[in-house]
Amino acid sequence: MNQLSGRFEVQLGKKKHKCHLSMNAFRLLCESEEISFKDMQKWMQKDEMRAICVVVYWGLVNNVYFTAGNIDDLPNQEYVAAHLLEDFDALATYGKHISQAMEGEPNKPGKAKKGGKK
Repeated sequence: MNQLSGRFEVQLGKKKHKCHLSMNAFRLLCESEEISFKDMQKWMQKDEMRAICVVVYWGLVNNVYFTAGNIDDLPNQEYVAAHLLEDFDALATYGKHISQAMEGEPNKPGKAKKGGKK
């Protein structure tokens, strides 16, 4: 089982999306940002608000791939950032979910944590 994993829901406008942070989500992020996995912590500390938005975005993409969903149903990265940055409490909650996933806290697949406002 992937110990670097976290699952939670993300509220974007009126729609909820599932975020699945796993090694694959981190791989996708590292490829996109052209960084190594070992440099990810430094990258995140450089601009924490942007980093949370980018990590969440790649978790959303990963969930679509993991569940064989339709990638065209997913909003783009700027839309995700625009909505995440509207609610600083939710942003802090997503940051905690990301930290837990990166620390290796196992998250049972059947139970998605909720983050943000309803």
